[in-house]
Amino acid sequence: MQYTENLTLKLPEEGDTSLVRTDMNYNWAILDAIVISSMMHRMMIQDIKAASLTGIHAAITGNGATQDIATEISNPDEARNPTITTTNNAAPSGDVVISGLVRGVADTETLTIIPGSTVKGNKPFDTVTNIRIPAGVSGADTVSVGFGDKVGLVYEISAITKVYKVEINSVDVTSTYADKVNATYSTIDFSTISAYQDIKIFYRGD
Repeated sequence: MQYTENLTLKLPEEGDTSLVRTDMNYNWAILDAIVISSMMHRMMIQDIKAASLTGIHAAITGNGATQDIATEISNPDEARNPTITTTNNAAPSGDVVISGLVRGVADTETLTIIPGSTVKGNKPFDTVTNIRIPAGVSGADTVSVGFGDKVGLVYEISAITKVYKVEINSVDVTSTYADKVNATYSTIDFSTISAYQDIKIFYRGD
């Protein structure tokens, strides 16, 4: 479960009818406008799931032809990068194309099969709507689609320095993940996410 909000300032209580309150409200409004214009965001994720090799779709058996799979798809709990894992019985080959929504916008990512291995994508998909299996996967092999340890920010950033604080289970881990922020995809690679962690990310949008 995750939500993001602007860091806004709270106005004084309504019960204060003094002129002091009027002046404070005026100043508060100015400060609040400054905070909002600076695009400061707090992103909170509660009870995040650990990465799963089959979290989006269980093993899909090839048939030597292109397949578009749009059923039995499970979307990640948060915006996460897709992964593909293949068996290696008949040296499968080709590109698996993941289609869906990234920050609510239709997008795709192409992952090239490495037989018998897991390939990790970069784009943080909120929703996966289609999985295209290439003709290079025969009936002797399967492709599983999961999600990894890269978490997408709700709002895009233009530089890694836009992320200025990261907490896991209320512990400041900013220095650990400062160099794992990716401005191209607006993600943070947490390397290995443990199940049910609570994550807070403080950053400035563009």
